[in-house]
Amino acid sequence: MPQSQAAPVQHPIRRLPSHLANQIAAGEVVERPASIVKELVENSLDAAARHITVILKQGGLQLISVQDDGLGIPVEELPLAMAPHATSKISRAEDLAAITSMGFRGEALASMGSVARVQITSRNVGTDRGWTVYGPAARDKPVPAAHPQGTSVTVQELFFNTPARRRFLRSERTEYRHCEDVVRRMALSRFDVGFELQHNQRSIFKLPVADTPAAQAQRVMRLCGPAFMQQALGLDFQHGDMQLHGWIGLPQAARPQSDLQYFFVNGRIIRDRVISHALRQAYADRLYPGRHPAYVLYLSLNPAEVDVNVHPTKHEVRFHQGRLVHDFLVRCVNDALNQQNDSSALPYARQPLDWHTPASGNAPVAGSSSRPTANASRLAEASPGYAVTAENEAVGPFGPVLAVLRNRYAVCEQPQGVILIDIPRLQADDLLQQFRAQQATGIARRPLLIPLNLNLGIDAAWIEQTRDLFEQLGFDLGVSGKESILLRRTPVLLERMDLKQLVPAWLGEVARQPSPEPAMVLQTLARLAPRFMLEPWTTLDLNPLLASLADLDNPLAHVAVALLDPAAMASLFRS
Repeated sequence: MPQSQAAPVQHPIRRLPSHLANQIAAGEVVERPASIVKELVENSLDAAARHITVILKQGGLQLISVQDDGLGIPVEELPLAMAPHATSKISRAEDLAAITSMGFRGEALASMGSVARVQITSRNVGTDRGWTVYGPAARDKPVPAAHPQGTSVTVQELFFNTPARRRFLRSERTEYRHCEDVVRRMALSRFDVGFELQHNQRSIFKLPVADTPAAQAQRVMRLCGPAFMQQALGLDFQHGDMQLHGWIGLPQAARPQSDLQYFFVNGRIIRDRVISHALRQAYADRLYPGRHPAYVLYLSLNPAEVDVNVHPTKHEVRFHQGRLVHDFLVRCVNDALNQQNDSSALPYARQPLDWHTPASGNAPVAGSSSRPTANASRLAEASPGYAVTAENEAVGPFGPVLAVLRNRYAVCEQPQGVILIDIPRLQADDLLQQFRAQQATGIARRPLLIPLNLNLGIDAAWIEQTRDLFEQLGFDLGVSGKESILLRRTPVLLERMDLKQLVPAWLGEVARQPSPEPAMVLQTLARLAPRFMLEPWTTLDLNPLLASLADLDNPLAHVAVALLDPAAMASLFRS
């Protein structure tokens, strides 16, 4: 028999205690340590700070301290700073229509005080003494404290009184990375402010005020990596009250993920569907599927034309003239990219680039064939210490590559005439040699962040019987269904290939071999891999590849070559 349900109980409506209301508000404002860093740094920026120091311990789980040299807080206002809905940013409803400050709700400090131990020490401008108050509600009177002009806010033991929330936090490393990303974004948003980040008593970076274009470019390079700046275009457009300036990455330098996209509206980092769609549309005809542009862009417009009061963490905005903003962004980015195409002044490298070594910047990998762009050269002249790599002069035994036809044939020039080289044959031979060279010490592999489940279209049971053979070639795969496999690791040598297409095609051919031999399996892989390149070839890619044949006794034997001598060319144009 079904169990009878208990009779509903009607609870009276009552006002929540203040500490419970603050904890509920903290659920929106304080998601993790990075949320606290963001709110405190925004307060420092609103206080006209010229230098901000962020100190973390255990990724912010144990301690977060934000120190600034701003205007400070008057002693009589310190207790009020910890009260809910208390702020100096706005005072009238009309102020919400044109917000110019980073914060304005007046609930961040109160929310922090309800879920952590908070201490505020501040010395107001024009005074000779600092004062300290303690959370959660700063009921105690301020006590004197030695402190320079400005404010220091210390937050310790986050979620000490809400263990359920603390269990949802990630590891120290993960939480630190989120905090570092917040400070990086803030440092990119305000060049007129110096930033310093410390973690576990170690200085991560210290950025001085960047008050010149060269210094600003240096800061972007420091935070986003030299690879970005070498592959970036500067732009600066204005239409009426709207101005867009910053840097956009070249289409050839697009990334497989959208992790290097920074867009600021009136100095505030935001995520907005109008902006995202506009930038995707501007790059639409220039990117391969699955690739994402990199950019650091700043949009300035009348504060009355944008509403920032649409999200608890102020990450989203709403434009009053969304279509106008959208079309303005598309036109600006399109014009900048078209001007680059017309000038042809910015060649690029397609070697793998380490773009995100945190807090240290990045450079192209050793041996890269990248050469400095025009922007990078100008930056080097203006900024001592900004190193750029000269183009590799070695072009191999076939002369320089003049062009690439149909993404298959390389056109080279020699005294004897013009040579056509079959690129897939050349790349297959190069891959085969590199695999054989690595087999002695072990094939270099990389794990996939998300394992690929691939449908083979044939019975996959035989994979388990030959698993050791694939392991020797750098693959970690297993059977996940009757006709499917799970791919977990792949050789680094294949990082530019479409593995979703290559691996099933390769295993399909191996399955048709009566008794797969290691040498034949490897040759099949090297032969098929060039067909599944993610991106087209360029002349800069091919020069170092051809140069690798220079040491061979008979390089012509290693590639398919067609020679068109001067006499043959002249005969084509005889009247």
